[in-house]
Amino acid sequence: MKLENRELASALIYFCAQKNNWILPANEKVFLTAIVRGLADIAEIYYVEIAPYSDTAGDRLSEDGQFYVSCGEYRWVNDIKDYLSKSTIFFEQSAPETVSNFWNCVREVLNLKFAKNEYANVLMGVFAEIKRRGISDGFFKVVFPQEEIVKIEESVIPKLAKLSLGTEYLLGVLAEKTVGHF
Repeated sequence: MKLENRELASALIYFCAQKNNWILPANEKVFLTAIVRGLADIAEIYYVEIAPYSDTAGDRLSEDGQFYVSCGEYRWVNDIKDYLSKSTIFFEQSAPETVSNFWNCVREVLNLKFAKNEYANVLMGVFAEIKRRGISDGFFKVVFPQEEIVKIEESVIPKLAKLSLGTEYLLGVLAEKTVGHF
């Protein structure tokens, strides 16, 4: 049995919300930044500097050379990709194979791609859907919706339990490290 990328993203968001009393940042880019910082913590990468996301600081061509993105967004994307890559290298070199495979799946969920004039990934898409159903103060936080908790607990968590004990544990560790960066 294998978790789909969207299910893994849902589980990660669920564990982060659970560790933070069901409250999440109101912005998926802030959430992704916190997760990448949490990964860097686990990979023992210190002094992580990720430029804050900004869509107002000048323009620059996207990676494919077809669209303009702001310099602030460009720096943020490069920092996210850089620390995600560094964390992945750590896990590939120092973790047992089963753990390394898990982190490769997480990397797939977090990997930013340029589409529809913006950078996005699976996690950000799932987070945006959950956020729309949650209660938001509009700026800083969103309360994880109860119906989403039930849905994940009924469909995704049982799959996690069948995969291996380590998968649920590793998601919990990543969530704990991530919540420290909200």
